[in-house]
Amino acid sequence: MSNYKSNPLVMDCIFSENLAQWGAGAIHNELSNPTIIDCDFNDNSSVKGYGGAVFNYSSNPVVVNSTFFGNSAADGGGMADWDDCSSTLLNCNFTSNFASRWGGGIMQHWAANPIMVNCIFYGNSADRGGAIAIYKSNPTIINCTVARNLASANYGGGVYNKYGRAGLTNCILWGNEDAGGSDESAQIRVEYASPRI
Repeated sequence: MSNYKSNPLVMDCIFSENLAQWGAGAIHNELSNPTIIDCDFNDNSSVKGYGGAVFNYSSNPVVVNSTFFGNSAADGGGMADWDDCSSTLLNCNFTSNFASRWGGGIMQHWAANPIMVNCIFYGNSADRGGAIAIYKSNPTIINCTVARNLASANYGGGVYNKYGRAGLTNCILWGNEDAGGSDESAQIRVEYASPRI
């Protein structure tokens, strides 16, 4: 599905085993504000691009009660936000998603300001930011669980935050690992940034 300058409602849908070379495996949003409710994204992939399941470019999607499982991409295994995005995730579950290049097993943010509330990020993996990779972004993360995610390099098994100001409130970061082990820096790794915790 490709949305351009549009605001569709996507409800009770399953996106499974879709493949794209660039963009997203399932839904590509550009200058769009879709609402996605009660959807499952399973085993979608973007070979060379961003967002195995969903890619947002200058878009503000709202995703509610949805599940992302086994999706993969070069960047942002489950979802990627690029350039002036303000995506909202409510009550979503991201499990076993994978990013192979610049990180974000479940999500990569680049110059974006997403909001994530009551979400679970479990068992995802990437080179850096096993769950979330943040670049020049200011995400707000509230009441979320970030657990058992893995970064293959020494860059934050849970959250990798570079040149950004991630805001984490009432969140659990537990059992995340990177190449350096499972210490505090493996839960959230900060470089040239000042997170709001």
